[in-house]
Amino acid sequence: MHRDYYLHKEIFTSVQGSSSVSVYFTKLKDLWPEYDSILPPPSSKEYADQLEFQRLLQILMGLNDSFEQARGQILVMPNVPTINQAYAMVIHDESRRSVGSNFLGNSGYNEPTAMQ
Repeated sequence: MHRDYYLHKEIFTSVQGSSSVSVYFTKLKDLWPEYDSILPPPSSKEYADQLEFQRLLQILMGLNDSFEQARGQILVMPNVPTINQAYAMVIHDESRRSVGSNFLGNSGYNEPTAMQ
């Protein structure tokens, strides 16, 4: 029971924090099989779909606020994406922002200096 409590707590209170999306996602994905072994799910497709949906929401809730746009796009999709599809969308957003900030930060533009 003790391990069950801490496993539940670790899973359900996980947030991205200062980790990359990849590290955050991998942490959750590594914990889920252990959780599944403690409470083996019924074999119905509906249960499996609901479990996948709950895990998708868990990932989205734990992302940093800087991913609000990606989170919003995922939440308004007409068909619920798989966890891997949502992950790919968030990683794409993270990569796009990283490239944009690197481009702006390393543009090679030098401030003109006054001649003396």
